[in-house]
Amino acid sequence: EKALENLIKEKGETACEPWNKGYLLAGDVVQKMDPYFPFDKAVSAWARSFAAMNISYNKSVMNLDLCDREKKYSNGFCHWPVPPYVKPDGTLVSCVTNFTSLAQPGSVGSGHRALTTLMHEGGHAAHFANVVQPSPFHSQERAPMSVAYAETQSMFLDSLVGDSDWIAKYAVSKKGEVMPWEVIEQKIKKTHKYLVFAIRGILAVPYYEKALYELPEDEVTAENIQRIADEIDKKILGGPSARPVLSVPHILADESSCYCQGYILADMAVHQTRSHFLKKYGFITDNKHIGPELAESYWKAGNSEPFLDLVEKLTGLQLMHG
Repeated sequence: EKALENLIKEKGETACEPWNKGYLLAGDVVQKMDPYFPFDKAVSAWARSFAAMNISYNKSVMNLDLCDREKKYSNGFCHWPVPPYVKPDGTLVSCVTNFTSLAQPGSVGSGHRALTTLMHEGGHAAHFANVVQPSPFHSQERAPMSVAYAETQSMFLDSLVGDSDWIAKYAVSKKGEVMPWEVIEQKIKKTHKYLVFAIRGILAVPYYEKALYELPEDEVTAENIQRIADEIDKKILGGPSARPVLSVPHILADESSCYCQGYILADMAVHQTRSHFLKKYGFITDNKHIGPELAESYWKAGNSEPFLDLVEKLTGLQLMHG
């Protein structure tokens, strides 16, 4: 509520309208940042950043489908036609990874979105490529693979795109100009106090699913499904959202239902993981220890160990104490 009050105070009563909120929160900053995230340099920035952190893909094959097109699935994702595993003779079967994003080259913010998606889906790919177990059962994306566990890896790595030191090195225009500090500072001041909107946008989905699953069978009607969605948007987000809860694709398929609960746990684990590395090394960007430590503590086990145990293994703390 305080964030909404601040937004109205700064931008006026219409700022909370769903078609205004996104632009008024960061629209002008996005335009200033755009030249420093050219679309055609996104793949290079992702590759160089991961290489500097000593992240290996263990000879895996990756097929990238980055640009949006008509009738393309409306969400980035990553999946594994061939999951990795170790044969009885000790040889590694490297994985085959397909991942996609919805970049629109030429539009404002397309380079930043493409790079963030590459860091995220590339994080998933790095995670699964480094599972070292004697069966592909431990390295496939379906249950019992923990959503929170898998998303911790991708969300940790895409979080770097928001770090000032990462931006200072990798946000470079086609002319070779680095992003001025004034723009980075403006981004922080403009968006940091409103980050709560993003996490509450994710929270709305599990609250909606909970309400639906608790609904008596004879009350499951189109009208009630829509009414509850509107009520959840108002309760969790303070009003109509630019991305209404019913437009979130995860709730429409059985394999991704209840997925957003995992995102919330992953967000907690990401903060704890970042805190661990910052306390231990003082920095994350281009830190050569990051990849090997993630591979040993988080990635190697696959789903053979519980998510909470893996977080504690790396950070030395239970998730609730992060």
